[in-house]
Amino acid sequence: MHKILPWLALLTLLSASCDLINPPEEIPAYLYVADFDYQTNPFVPDNTTTTNITHAYVFIGEESMGLFTLPATVPVLQQGEQELIIDPVIPENGLYSNLRIHPFYKRFEGMASLTPAQTDTVHPVTSYTDQTSVALLEDFEGNSSLFNYERDGDDSTTMEITHLMAREGVGAGYILLTTEHPVIDVATSASQLFPLKDKNLVYLEADYKTEAEMRFGLVGFDATGPVGSSYEFGVLPREGWNKIYFNLTDQVRVSGFNEYQIALTAALPEGRDSAEIYLDNIKLLYY
Repeated sequence: MHKILPWLALLTLLSASCDLINPPEEIPAYLYVADFDYQTNPFVPDNTTTTNITHAYVFIGEESMGLFTLPATVPVLQQGEQELIIDPVIPENGLYSNLRIHPFYKRFEGMASLTPAQTDTVHPVTSYTDQTSVALLEDFEGNSSLFNYERDGDDSTTMEITHLMAREGVGAGYILLTTEHPVIDVATSASQLFPLKDKNLVYLEADYKTEAEMRFGLVGFDATGPVGSSYEFGVLPREGWNKIYFNLTDQVRVSGFNEYQIALTAALPEGRDSAEIYLDNIKLLYY
C-alpha cells in the first residue's frame, strides 16, 4: 500500500503539469458583421445611396480583430458588452490589392453583446463625413448632362440621358459607340471648372456598366484655357452595375493646375459593331 502512494502523487503531478501545458481552450463568441447600409448626411448635398464597401476593419474595445470581407463572421474571445468600431473599406481605384478605409465615409461605432458559442449580429451604417465637400454631382436626373464639352471633334458621340437603365433614380448617362463613330472624349462644361489645387484629398466616384473600356481623367486649365489632360484611371467592360472610387489627389498635385474639368474617354472594342456605356452618380469629392 505504501509503495502505491508515491505513484499516485506522481500521476497527480503529471496531470497538473499537463493542465498547465495544455490549458482548456476558451470558447469564442461570434460577431456577424453584415454589409454596410448607407444613409445620406443632411450636411452634405447628395441624394444618392450606392456604395461599394467590400471589406471592413473590426475593433472590439481597443483590440483590432483584423480586416474582413463583408459580410463576415468574426470569432472573438472578449465577453459581455463591448464597444465596437467598424471602418468601411473600399477597393481604391478598383484594385482589391489596394484596399483602403474610405476617407469620406464615417466609421461605425456601437456595442456588441458577446456570449461564448453565441452570435451577435451588427448592421453597420455609414454616411459621408460632415467635412465632405461635393464639387460635382451628376445623377442624370435633369434634362441634360453636365458632360457636354466635346473633345473628340465628333458631335455624334455625346453623353445623353436615358430613362431605361438607371442605377438609381430615373436617369442615367448613355453613350453609344459604333463603327461610324467609334471614339468619345467628353468633359464637364468649361464654364464650371473645379479649383482643386490646394485640396487635401480629391476623389471621383462613378457607377457604371459598359461594353467598352473607359478611362477617367482631368483636363487642366490656365489663363489661356485647357492646356493638359491626363487619363490615369480606367475600368474594364462589365455587364452589371458597379461603383468605382478613384483617388485623384496625386494626379492633381503632380499636374499643378489651378482648375480642372472632369473627363472620360472610350473607344469601340476591336471586333464589335457597337458598344453601349451607362453611367450614374458621378461625384467629385474633396476636403
